[in-house]
Amino acid sequence: MYVRMFRTGLVVMFCQAIMSVQRREIIEEYFLSEKTWSSLADRNKATMEAIPGRLDKQAFAGAPKEVMVETLGFIESNYGSIHAYLDYIGFDREWRRRFVCAVATNEQKLMKSKL
Repeated sequence: MYVRMFRTGLVVMFCQAIMSVQRREIIEEYFLSEKTWSSLADRNKATMEAIPGRLDKQAFAGAPKEVMVETLGFIESNYGSIHAYLDYIGFDREWRRRFVCAVATNEQKLMKSKL
């Protein structure tokens, strides 16, 4: 579970960075997953303990702030910035511009459909 959440968190982090979301907000939103999973784990703990031989999902769940802080730090120290890393892997300025346009277009469509 943790690995899947972290992969998803990375994709969301890259999308947020492309959309100019501030570092602090990226970290806080990533940490929301930790709060959600902790709450669910507490509710389901009795159920999980009652079934012998089951994998302890709580050991793999969570999204601690430190993980995203360290990930951002690693990217920034090795590549200079998230955008520089994205350039390095081939998701250059033109691809990011197209991404922003696609998101903006979809948001406009969504807003029109709510009217």
